[in-house]
Amino acid sequence: MRRVIGLTSLVLVLSTPLQAQTSTITNGGFEELGAGYFPKDWGPVGEGVAVSTEARTGRYALRIQRRKQTPMPPETGLNRAWEPGKGRGGAMLDTLRGVVRVYYRVLSAEPDAAMAVVVIPMGASGVEDTGEPRAMRAIPNDDAGDGEWHETLLPYDYSSSFAVKWVHVGIRITGGAADLLVDDFELVPGDMSVLVLEKVHVYPDSKAPDRSAMLTATVTNIGRGPSGPIKLIAALPLGMTAEGPAEAAPLVGDAAVSLRWRLRGPMKPGMIRLDAEEKGVRTAVRLRLVPRVELESALAQPSLVRPGGTATVVATAWNRGTAIAEGWSVRLLSSAGRQVAAKALPAIAPGKRASVTFTVDATGAPGKQYRLQCGLIDPEKRSAAEVWPVTINVTDSLSATPARVVGPLTIRTGNDRTLAQVRLTSGRTRRTVGVMPHLGSVTLRLPSGKIQTLTARYRLTGAVLGPVRLQDIQTDEAGGRWTFRCIVTPLNTNAVRVQISASCSARRRVIAFEGPTLLAGEQSGGAVKAEAIFPGLEWLEGAEVSSNDLDIRASHPDRPRWAPHPNKVTIPAMAVRTSTATAALYWNAYSRWDGVRDRPQPVFASPDRIEGRAAHRMGLMAPSAAHGWPENGIMDPKKPDVLLPANVTWTLSGVVQVM
Repeated sequence: MRRVIGLTSLVLVLSTPLQAQTSTITNGGFEELGAGYFPKDWGPVGEGVAVSTEARTGRYALRIQRRKQTPMPPETGLNRAWEPGKGRGGAMLDTLRGVVRVYYRVLSAEPDAAMAVVVIPMGASGVEDTGEPRAMRAIPNDDAGDGEWHETLLPYDYSSSFAVKWVHVGIRITGGAADLLVDDFELVPGDMSVLVLEKVHVYPDSKAPDRSAMLTATVTNIGRGPSGPIKLIAALPLGMTAEGPAEAAPLVGDAAVSLRWRLRGPMKPGMIRLDAEEKGVRTAVRLRLVPRVELESALAQPSLVRPGGTATVVATAWNRGTAIAEGWSVRLLSSAGRQVAAKALPAIAPGKRASVTFTVDATGAPGKQYRLQCGLIDPEKRSAAEVWPVTINVTDSLSATPARVVGPLTIRTGNDRTLAQVRLTSGRTRRTVGVMPHLGSVTLRLPSGKIQTLTARYRLTGAVLGPVRLQDIQTDEAGGRWTFRCIVTPLNTNAVRVQISASCSARRRVIAFEGPTLLAGEQSGGAVKAEAIFPGLEWLEGAEVSSNDLDIRASHPDRPRWAPHPNKVTIPAMAVRTSTATAALYWNAYSRWDGVRDRPQPVFASPDRIEGRAAHRMGLMAPSAAHGWPENGIMDPKKPDVLLPANVTWTLSGVVQVM
């Protein structure tokens, strides 16, 4: 029996070197090169991983370049060398508890790049199938370009997991492009404290954002050993002071403490460095004070202008950064890109807005349209950082006679369109709440590829009992005969149902058929919003703009909510309350706008940044995102279209109410 036990022991001992399991990070400095001039015991993840002579120590380091491409690969990085699914550890570690030390230098990193040191738990089959999370420690993007080697420590512990057999040690980069050097991986045994500075933010003072702010940070001991007293050091830009703690009490493993400092001094662009030092080991984080200026809106008031009149375009920039923005300007360009006017913005404190105003003379006959572009100019790049469209229409319909009064609508036909002024009746007074800028409009792509817009222009007849029925026939440039029909049914003094339909004698590619559309605040002097609601998607107050990123990341696909999928709308209604009144649009989500397909497409923009109008847009259109048209296709520069078969009628209907 002893001989059998001895033989078994011999087999176990011999099996260890055959599987090449290791309790240390072999070749942690990348000095031993193997086949393909790549370091032994290591393997690349993705492309762009290669040896570099820009080493911290010795001859070599490893450079990990995540290059910009479309689409971006899922991840780029570094693993230990091993054969997946073979049940062998290769160069992976069989030490399931420890601390990884590595040095890094960030050459460059885009804002959306995410870099991290990782420890990956692996199962007995040699794949990541244990159900245990990866241990990760982020590498700060703000270290980019500083030319320094930084030490980082990552503790991990899988010793209590029966599923974990080995661990990978490596690097991962996801998201945007980055360029990273790493060197001198080392496994540190035993329990020790490891401090991390996280959740570091600067919050400008709302009352004095140009000279005061709050700096906050959390110090966490992610190690398993207790720390000693923690010394805190803040290096600040010239002229700035900090009032706050200089030391924090010792922290046991996994404990944290949140700290804050009051910053005083000019909030100019610069760098804050915060250090936490314990037992001679220092961890640091950098936080850049930078302006982040956005052109929040460029809005015309009014957007419907009588011939010879003027419109005012107000461009508003918002500094969402942490430093004063200086030297920015706004340019107003024609549709051909020619500069119409330019104005400098005043200095903008963090969190504040600044505006400039342009005046546009509406020369030309009714039907002329000014399609302008308003661009925010970055003082460093001297180019447009952001551009919004501005649309101004010259029309004589606002004062045309005769006029038909139907409920809250006063319908007028000029030389270019039929529109309806929306008025609220209160006692013996009627005041304008907004305008329906048309009673039917089609934008189509002709067979030649040219884009044309037709706007209904109805002939108004004498007063009749019951619903008002209107019809207009127009011919597009390719000879297609379009028929517009509008039925206006009064419900009471302040509510009316508007049904608009369109059809063509020939097949056409339709970009947008616009039905009932309401511009709350247009021509009323009351475009200032108090509140707006688009159920399930928007609830705005004051100066908040629709489709903002206050509650959702700007890059998230659901952030734009101009023309969302109809299923996202919880109640088929939208309303805006201005300083003048409340205006609303309701519709039946089950109405079949082409006779077959339901769920017409709602459009909501408060204010109307789609067309650059200070008024607040509520409308219905077709085609619909419920049937293949892209969400927010109304903002797509490619102008997606769908086929309208010959003699097929599209119909959109809604209730307009004011109160």
